[in-house]
Amino acid sequence: MNELHISRAINLLNLWLTPRLFKDKLLVEETSILLNKLANRQRGLTNREQFLVLELVDAMSEAIMTSIQNSEPNEHPELLDNLKSITELNSFLFTLR
Repeated sequence: MNELHISRAINLLNLWLTPRLFKDKLLVEETSILLNKLANRQRGLTNREQFLVLELVDAMSEAIMTSIQNSEPNEHPELLDNLKSITELNSFLFTLR
């Protein structure tokens, strides 16, 4: 696993996690705690936490793919790096099971 990509993906998810995106404040708080657990590489996520983070990863991947389709070619390398980071995080999550 590439630690840089995993850290970058967690940072991307933290940036993406805004109260405007999630109207449920408890969900924002729960997700923030979960992302902190991931940042500290804590193992033993609950089933709900695993589900939640996989949903976030899927949504982020979709958003990046949409951005790639709607962006200029000179923006693709950075977006592809972000997608690679999200993919690395997804791989890391499977090691936590």
